[in-house]
Amino acid sequence: KKKNRSRIQFPLFTEDTEREKRKLLDSLKEVPMMRWKSEAVVAWLELIVEMPMYSKACSENVKSGKVLLSLSDHDIQTGFGMTNPLHKRKLRLALDDVKSPEGVTFPSLAKIRHTWVVEEWLPSIGLNQYKVGNGAVIN
Repeated sequence: KKKNRSRIQFPLFTEDTEREKRKLLDSLKEVPMMRWKSEAVVAWLELIVEMPMYSKACSENVKSGKVLLSLSDHDIQTGFGMTNPLHKRKLRLALDDVKSPEGVTFPSLAKIRHTWVVEEWLPSIGLNQYKVGNGAVIN
């Protein structure tokens, strides 16, 4: 038998855990990320940035919001195992938005999802030929 040795494991969300995480994030709206604990950082990464595939590495390597905000691109790559340049850029944009929301030129860029790119953006610029089912894009 071959074992499935996927490097990235997605956390299983239940309605209750997602509700708890949203409640935690709501309670921290007025608290600077620098003062957040690890579980709040992980909830933010999963629910706000929508990158749950990195939550395990985040919980193992990031003990506070202060630590997350101080990470370099190299730290993100090694600590999170984040090699996809688009993922790194998305996280960096989201962190920049948290650090200095008034200085962000395009605040919505960190919230772009692959489904929007495939369903909205590609057709709007006449590149339907690069769409594949289920939100995938042909390289």
